[in-house]
Amino acid sequence: MRRNHVWAYDFVEDRTHDGRKYRMLNVIDEFTHECLAIRVARKLKAIDVIDVLSDLLILRGVPGHIRSDNVLTWRSMGKTRQQISLRRVCAGRRLSKQRLCCK
Repeated sequence: MRRNHVWAYDFVEDRTHDGRKYRMLNVIDEFTHECLAIRVARKLKAIDVIDVLSDLLILRGVPGHIRSDNVLTWRSMGKTRQQISLRRVCAGRRLSKQRLCCK
């Protein structure tokens, strides 16, 4: 494995001191453990994920794989689908023991 080979993204959710929910979309490089992007909002939708990944593709180039336990369809990724392998992992698995889900 090498830098920029596999990116992973996931959501983190928390609440403010007054109880209002917010979410964070985090994208990391699995080899360097570098945080490539964080998007914070009250609500995050698929278009937000696509927006962040699109920006990263322009800034950092195309990774070999993008890993997530969330579903992102090829249709939503547009032309990049020919260059990137999207991998969906089973939620709740440790990184060292993740299996790919066949969906």
